[in-house]
Amino acid sequence: MHHTAIALALALSAGASAQAGTLPPIVTLTDGGILLEFEVGQPLGAAAQPAGVAVCGGKQPPESAGRRATRGQVPTGLRLTKFCTGSVDHLFEHLFYLRTSAEPSEVVWPEPNSVSANGNTATFTWQQFQTRSFDAELSVTVTDTSGGAGTAGTASFTFTTFAPFRAADGVAMLHGFPYFDLCLDDGCEAMSAELIAPNNEIRISTGLADTEIVIRQSGNASYAVAEWRDVLDRLQDGLADTFANTGLPYGPGDFTGAFEIAFPAPAVTRNAEGATSAISWEIAISNATVPVELMQFQVD
Repeated sequence: MHHTAIALALALSAGASAQAGTLPPIVTLTDGGILLEFEVGQPLGAAAQPAGVAVCGGKQPPESAGRRATRGQVPTGLRLTKFCTGSVDHLFEHLFYLRTSAEPSEVVWPEPNSVSANGNTATFTWQQFQTRSFDAELSVTVTDTSGGAGTAGTASFTFTTFAPFRAADGVAMLHGFPYFDLCLDDGCEAMSAELIAPNNEIRISTGLADTEIVIRQSGNASYAVAEWRDVLDRLQDGLADTFANTGLPYGPGDFTGAFEIAFPAPAVTRNAEGATSAISWEIAISNATVPVELMQFQVD
């Protein structure tokens, strides 16, 4: 069991934007019956919100069995803490870690310098990403693929790095680590997972609820899947990680997992803007819980 941190926050209204110093503590994206919610600039060491039977987009959900407290490496940062179909939250947290080829370990994404949001889209931006020689941008879009019913949806993420006008720092490659901590049933401990496309597409499901999530990483990726909190500990242990496609098939159990993808750092030149580099991934959910009535017919 764990204790849920109680926090009050204001949602960023549709069409709003904020610069450094005025960042909203909560950014909410909605499309039809699908909702995403980001925490911005809040301590990553605090307890993440529990998933399960929660009223999404409103009050803090009730405590559920199991957990959750993370061990953040920075005082504040950015993380996704809700991915909802209808009134049910299926996510503890989604974090993104990064390591450059000149660094000894991964670091979690920091608090952005600015954010803009409009309905179902948001863009988070960083200048000199954690004091490195590139700027960065995360764009997010949520789409209700069930026609507004909230029974299926997709959250799409693109992380782009830019090389502004400054001297190079010797970084040739970046290693991105999208990390996923999901909950598909009230206990969060009966999930199974399988690889459906090597090595960048994983399906997570549970026998206790009619819910399925597929996470897809673009490009050539490696993965690590394990019981919570093994993968998170690896990303936070101060050592460089190289994933080796371990842990699948998985379950049933308390699923967590992450991808690793290496991509070129944007070229930095002294005379012109450098190129951009980007990686993309998505979380697709199907939660077909619409009740179906059995009609009975009688012939006299």
